[in-house]
Amino acid sequence: MNKKKINYMSETKGIDLVVLDSNSIIHDFISSFLGVAVTSYYDLKSFNNELHTLNPVGFFLDIDIAPKQEILNMVPNLKILWSNTPIIIMSTLNHIQNIEPSLSSGADDFIQKPLQKIEVVSRYKARKKAKKTYQLESSITKIGDLSLDRETLIIMNPQGMSHKLSSFEYSLLNLLIRNKESIVQRQTIKQQCWPKSDVTDNALNRHLHCLRSALKKLNTNVFIKTVYGEGFMLNIKITP
Repeated sequence: MNKKKINYMSETKGIDLVVLDSNSIIHDFISSFLGVAVTSYYDLKSFNNELHTLNPVGFFLDIDIAPKQEILNMVPNLKILWSNTPIIIMSTLNHIQNIEPSLSSGADDFIQKPLQKIEVVSRYKARKKAKKTYQLESSITKIGDLSLDRETLIIMNPQGMSHKLSSFEYSLLNLLIRNKESIVQRQTIKQQCWPKSDVTDNALNRHLHCLRSALKKLNTNVFIKTVYGEGFMLNIKITP
């Protein structure tokens, strides 16, 4: 069994936490402690296969489920994909040995196993509150006449027309925004937007087409330029 969904009645019903841990008891504990639905993954492969379909309210990650450096290397990419999701790393190994590299990787917190309800609840609530405060201050990114809400994944033009991006489109646009007016190579896009996934050029072209169509529909002055033989860049049309 690679995946299951545990549902508990609560005021947050329908909003999922994601837990990546090989031990099913950990999944049950977290779901019961927090009183929310949990989408569970028991191995890294099944998680990576569905990564870009997820938009969790929180993520609990066992650092011992794969080689430690492999887990730590994926955290920065998860921060890009889920900018408003608290990422909490868990471990049964020595607390001192794992806490520094876990937090340095960009994780929001670290919890030592065995899990204690009061610690899981208090740490998760604290990280959610910190994320919400930051989100209120900086969830909107503006480039040209385009606004991007990173919480809702909605782009909007000055006239109020909007479009909801898919997680794929959001990852792509967010990367291009961070590298505005700089060329981003195809391979860089694949590595940054779809880590651990074997994305073909045709698949990338389809995502680019969808994102370009969304920008065109909003009649925005932001556009994606193809630099043949090199990659892509996000530009702003200059009105004479």
